[in-house]
Amino acid sequence: MSRSSIFSFDTLKPDRKLPARLLESVAVLLVVEFGLARQDWTWGWIAQSPSGIFDAIETQLIEPAEGLQVVVMGSSRIQDGVSPRGLEKELGLPEGSAISLAMTSGRPFDALMLYERHREKFSKARVLVMEVAEFQFNGGFSPSERERRFATLDQRLSLYDPQNTRSMLAGWVWRTYDAQGPLRRLIKSAVKKPVTKLALTEDGRINWRNKTLEEGPETIDAAPSVHKMYHRFYMSQARLENLHKLVELAREDGLDVMLVQMPVRDSFVDIVEKKHADDYAAFVAATDKVPGVRLHRWVRGSELGLKPTDYYDYGHVTNRGSRAITTALGQKIKADFPGAFKAAKP
Repeated sequence: MSRSSIFSFDTLKPDRKLPARLLESVAVLLVVEFGLARQDWTWGWIAQSPSGIFDAIETQLIEPAEGLQVVVMGSSRIQDGVSPRGLEKELGLPEGSAISLAMTSGRPFDALMLYERHREKFSKARVLVMEVAEFQFNGGFSPSERERRFATLDQRLSLYDPQNTRSMLAGWVWRTYDAQGPLRRLIKSAVKKPVTKLALTEDGRINWRNKTLEEGPETIDAAPSVHKMYHRFYMSQARLENLHKLVELAREDGLDVMLVQMPVRDSFVDIVEKKHADDYAAFVAATDKVPGVRLHRWVRGSELGLKPTDYYDYGHVTNRGSRAITTALGQKIKADFPGAFKAAKP
């Protein structure tokens, strides 16, 4: 038997096209990395997205705003709960003087980023209202898309547990890793018309919901939401420091600062008290210690006279619920900061 019948020497010949293919692959990766992943517009192109909402708030709310006196920040709970126009009426302020910069899954990190980027405008305001919620300080939560977009190297080294720290460091070096979500949406936008600008509600909020309601369901299963909020829960000191830094900047600029906990369905609280009492207590203890603020906790919706039907789900209020919370917040601001809006601020 000849050697050629056992071995195919043709298969041992070098693939002369391989180097070219490797170069082509590297070139594509570099184009994606530097042409897309490291470009700010890629992250904000799709407005109705975790990172795009940040750009929508900047361009559609902050940039045109003039004469701001009350700035509201936080998550979608306070976004649904507080009407800027309603708050102005409650406080006797002119239209356009209150602004809601709350966003879905908004954390102190997001609020701090917005404040730092637009500090000159916000420093002329009188009152900052910042929502506090358990999930915002849960160190077990994975990094958000906005954190992947904006986090500095120091924050990537300090905000997360070891597993997520490694992930954030990988994203610092290779931005394509961080930008997976925006890149997927960008590809989809080639075949489906993207939403590049969000509508505003009549009362000046980003319209994140397709349809708002006066009434929600009488009953829901709150257990999945509780599990999601408290998954791998532990209070992150680094996440808490974002809140402290935000408060410090606002107070340096002469703003009065109020922290507010939004009320949720009583059934949600019932489960938390049974299964996560220690975790909730840790959240309360940590946020109680933020210096230089007024703090108001509305834990149960029933504390404000809210009914179960005043909620869409576990904690996002309907239009009727929003009117009640807006009125209550306005009353708290007037009581806590009675002279805040009397004299013009330079």
